Amino acid sequence: MIKVSIITPCYNAAPYISRTIHSVQSQTISEWEMIIVDDGSNDNSADIIKDFASKDARIKLLQKENGGSASARNMGLAIAQGEFIQFLDADDTIESSKLERQINLMEQKGLDVTYTDYCMVNLDGSLDKEKGHNFNLFKLLIGWGVFGTIPFHAFVYRLEFLRNNTIFSSTEVREREDWDFHIKVFSAHPMIQRLKNYCGAFYFRCPTGKTSSGSLTKIKRGTLNYILYKIKHTTGLKRFLLQLRLSTELIEVTMAYILRNVDIKQISPLFKDNSDNLKSFVFSLILSPLALPIYICRFVWVHTR
Repeated sequence: MIKVSIITPCYNAAPYISRTIHSVQSQTISEWEMIIVDDGSNDNSADIIKDFASKDARIKLLQKENGGSASARNMGLAIAQGEFIQFLDADDTIESSKLERQINLMEQKGLDVTYTDYCMVNLDGSLDKEKGHNFNLFKLLIGWGVFGTIPFHAFVYRLEFLRNNTIFSSTEVREREDWDFHIKVFSAHPMIQRLKNYCGAFYFRCPTGKTSSGSLTKIKRGTLNYILYKIKHTTGLKRFLLQLRLSTELIEVTMAYILRNVDIKQISPLFKDNSDNLKSFVFSLILSPLALPIYICRFVWVHTR
């Protein structure tokens, strides 16, 4: 019997995929399947995965044309046979007892979702301080990416919960896929619990870093683009909170522009070339008095922790 399906989207991950697979094979439970979806890699990722699969029948390789990690996760989710789902990117790892701990807790308490704390792994292999955050829907909409995030692989989901609530990765969103997915999860009001003070997920830093002006502009553009997309597809209180989040982001972009950390010319077309986005921009200006205290709080949070 397959207890848990680990779904791994993979694109040009040859330097990392072996490390990721080893972390799954080291789990303290053995009733798992690992579905690795190669998303049109042009390196030798598929050959490495095939070698593992030839020696371990629990590892399965699917191959598709490049369509993004969201479509790869959905393909894996569609054929998953486990009672529980673990998403795991091809360059990250999980602690050896993670699946056993979370699944035991979920079975004991009838939970739909659990998540652990996580650790950042530096380029030299050292670990940053363990990080963890308590999230609800309000904190998710206002504070995701600001007061903290939770990486995909910190979570374990009950497959029945995802399917009953039609929760999947949106292929229309190419930025902030994890944020979008977890808005759907938390909106479905799951029975959820965090495993505090336990680092179950290891998140590896990108060698390129993210301190340059160009990369910061790309990050901000991606965040704004996602919020604008979500505002169009959301109503009620969630839409208002997203508008408030947009206003906060625009204040931060303005400050970053003043400090010459963001190229405003690459961000302004998001608004001036789209009438719906322009309306959201105008409304965000109206909300600025409410957003300013939030911006000050996040500024203090980021620069004093």
